Amino acid sequence: FRVDRCLLPISVIVPTLNESGAIPNLLALLGHRPDIEMIVSDGGSSDGTPELVKQTPTARLICGVRGRGPQMNAGARAARGDILFFLHADAVPPAGFEKAIAEILSRPGVSAGAFRLSVDAGGLMYRAIEFGANIRSRLFRLPYGDQGFFLNRATFERAGGFADIPLMEDVDMVNRCRPFGAIVTAAQKVRVSPRRWQKEGRLMSTARNLMLLMLFLAGVPARRLALFYPP
Repeated sequence: FRVDRCLLPISVIVPTLNESGAIPNLLALLGHRPDIEMIVSDGGSSDGTPELVKQTPTARLICGVRGRGPQMNAGARAARGDILFFLHADAVPPAGFEKAIAEILSRPGVSAGAFRLSVDAGGLMYRAIEFGANIRSRLFRLPYGDQGFFLNRATFERAGGFADIPLMEDVDMVNRCRPFGAIVTAAQKVRVSPRRWQKEGRLMSTARNLMLLMLFLAGVPARRLALFYPP
């Protein structure tokens, strides 16, 4: 496809589960833009998240089964865009993200991409987390879902969509996109909330996630690894 075709038909798909504290910011940023299709795929929130989405005229609400993979698949099925951009509720994409995505996906031999990570908090530990995530993403071409993951609809369908697994659905998807082309990390940054590191502890959660990644890549099933991951 051509870049000029993709400036309009881009669908931003946001999976949610009790995100009433985070989703208003994203709705204010993207929910009123007529040039972007914003789809919120909710997994059964009980905190008023669906009601907040319904108050935003141009945002579409999809309600279905719980699970990040199935929720993102449901959003993709409902989307009208040629480009699918999967974004977490507590993330803020960079200015002009739609043009950056279209440019990257127009490159020959590229199947998918993500942005660099920026944690919205001060401190050396957060800078170290950013550095490690961006090295993993650029050097090993293995971005996580919190960096925002984008690809063409055709590639998404060829890859079979997201797996219905309790964690590592983003890593699994990246690996299944590899046969169709390179995974590119954009120069721009997605800004994410520090809430999960603040809740679990920066060092502990980083070390645990690295261990789980290594075990998953070694072939340990995600459902077994989920026993070591907080619900």
